[in-house]
Amino acid sequence: MIGLFSGTSEGRKIIMELDKKNLRTLVFTATGYGSSLVSTSKNIKINSGPLSKDQIKKVFKEREIKKILDATHPYAENISRNLIDVSEELDLPYYRYERKEYKIEKNKNTEIFSNYDEIIEHLKKTKGNVMLTIGSRNLKRFTLELEVERLYIRILPLPSLIQDALDFGVSLKNIIGMQGPFSREVNKALIKSFNIKYLVTKNSGEEGGIKEKIEAAEERGIKIIILDKPKVDYPNKYESINKIIESVK
Repeated sequence: MIGLFSGTSEGRKIIMELDKKNLRTLVFTATGYGSSLVSTSKNIKINSGPLSKDQIKKVFKEREIKKILDATHPYAENISRNLIDVSEELDLPYYRYERKEYKIEKNKNTEIFSNYDEIIEHLKKTKGNVMLTIGSRNLKRFTLELEVERLYIRILPLPSLIQDALDFGVSLKNIIGMQGPFSREVNKALIKSFNIKYLVTKNSGEEGGIKEKIEAAEERGIKIIILDKPKVDYPNKYESINKIIESVK
């Protein structure tokens, strides 16, 4: 059985292809929402919820996982590092699907930082509204360090995430519950509607909507602040879904 860790739209495409080829796969998702996006079948089963490295090893042994396929988000570096360690410790082949990198040119409207601390320190020196499009996991750090009334949060419209934002002091009128990725026009409309001066995002590749965010920011004449991709030394990396499927098969 294949153990596939999914967290992207491409991951779901890989699952569909594995199913078509009758390859038995146990799909690991970190959340119930993620599992709701996966269609089960006689070949596809789901394990939902976050797992530690030891828990991953336990499930792998119980379910007789023979190959690891990592199709997690480019910024989910901790789970990828755990999977690489597990592949070595259990002597299992590891395959990584990695989105093709989107090249970003640093200019007067674009700033690239290596971590959130640098981004927060930079924003402390600025004025104007900030739109965060980085998910919810690191939201608390921004609400503790910056004036919360400046922050506009674009997150998935899940009640639990919206409640978290409210608990961190974000006003309901500053919460944008939408599922992306978004077109350039939608990004432009949001920037204009909320008078945004700084857009904070990740370089999640073209599939993640980074191109449309950059274009919208440039057209509206605002600053876009980008968290650089984490540096992970992935073994056995592929940028083609067809090629990784053939290799796993």
